[in-house]
Amino acid sequence: MTSPSPLIVPIILVNGDLQFVEVDHGATVQDVLNELLETSDVKNNILGDLEDQGWALQRLRFERKGRRWEEEELEALGDGTLDPSELIEPFLNNISPDNNTSMRTFSTFPMTGHMQQPVLRLVSLNSYLTLDLSFLRLPEIHDSFAYKLFISRQTLVSTVITQVIDELGLALSIPIPGGGPLEYIMEEVWTDGSSENYQEIH
Repeated sequence: MTSPSPLIVPIILVNGDLQFVEVDHGATVQDVLNELLETSDVKNNILGDLEDQGWALQRLRFERKGRRWEEEELEALGDGTLDPSELIEPFLNNISPDNNTSMRTFSTFPMTGHMQQPVLRLVSLNSYLTLDLSFLRLPEIHDSFAYKLFISRQTLVSTVITQVIDELGLALSIPIPGGGPLEYIMEEVWTDGSSENYQEIH
């Protein structure tokens, strides 16, 4: 009796690189993390010279552009990170056809030439690589909404904006007759006493 073939788990890193991890069918999220982090380049490419403060796997999220949100739906999103004790196989068996097809790639493992579509992202839990975003004047997103994003040392502002657009399904144009294209920017916010100051970052 032959043993079942191993699971090939495609993982996107926060810097955009793709890694494949081979595990047993009963593997947990932590097992995948252990295998993935044995490669020193994976840590170095994300952390640089920052301290290792732990890692997590995060479910990838893609929403159709112009998605309409209820406030309660947004507040219930969370950061998408998985419990380390969860089994990994159910996440691979629930790939949605609506997921971003640009994330698909061919496996580099022998005998697995089929399309591999990653549904998980490796993220560092280092506090310097976490962005806490608030929103202002965005269609369908209430101004008090807070959203957590994980980045690497090399992440560009433009990459963050594109990721937020994809994950929340932000509109690309003003959703009214005659409306033009929308431009999204990021601002750094700091407080000085009771006042807040803003500066656009590039």
